[in-house]
Amino acid sequence: MGKFKGKMEKFFSWQQELQIKLLEEKLGKSLVREYVAEDLLFNLEEANEILKKLAWPMYLTIGTEAGKALFVEIGADPANFVLTDTAAMQVLKDKLIKVTRINDYTREKLRETLLEGLAKTETVVELQQRVKDLFGFSEARSLNIARTETGQSAAPARDAAMAELGVEKIKWWTAGDTAVRETHQFMEGMVVPRGMPFPNGCLYPCDPGGPAEQIINCRCVAVPVID
Repeated sequence: MGKFKGKMEKFFSWQQELQIKLLEEKLGKSLVREYVAEDLLFNLEEANEILKKLAWPMYLTIGTEAGKALFVEIGADPANFVLTDTAAMQVLKDKLIKVTRINDYTREKLRETLLEGLAKTETVVELQQRVKDLFGFSEARSLNIARTETGQSAAPARDAAMAELGVEKIKWWTAGDTAVRETHQFMEGMVVPRGMPFPNGCLYPCDPGGPAEQIINCRCVAVPVID
């Protein structure tokens, strides 16, 4: 998670610098009247490709380590877990498509603040300050993203490892502190057949296919239950 957070911080730093440079290149030092906010934003397709290249190796590393760790928990040889041979690979590929929503959110927030600045005929320097102010969230947001993406990369790999080892039941286990959301506190220790959703709609904690309000920033984990 720490490595993922560091990579996201560098990504947001690059994105901020790029956006500031774009404003300078397109607007110069004059008052702004002839542009609309959409024309001033970073290229979404380019940013998405960079973000996916950042995320994919992390998904593979996290998934591999999570699957091997599950093998160790059950007493199996971790060398026998090969992530690329499991159903988790498709889950991770689907995740890679959705990770671009990070850029969608950033771009929309930039569009909103630049639109406001353009309406006030602000100078380039003033618009650039808006960009800097907006990216002030980067450290906190990087942590949230890293926590979410790490959990959602590890969870399907653990589930795939359990499938390979014939685990039939799983238990919902929380971080056990006051930050755990109420619905997850309710499911603490709850056991269901593997493959059957919990009451919150997730097949397991940090299920990438679960409802957003149940998986973002989740720190819970599925524990194998052996009768």
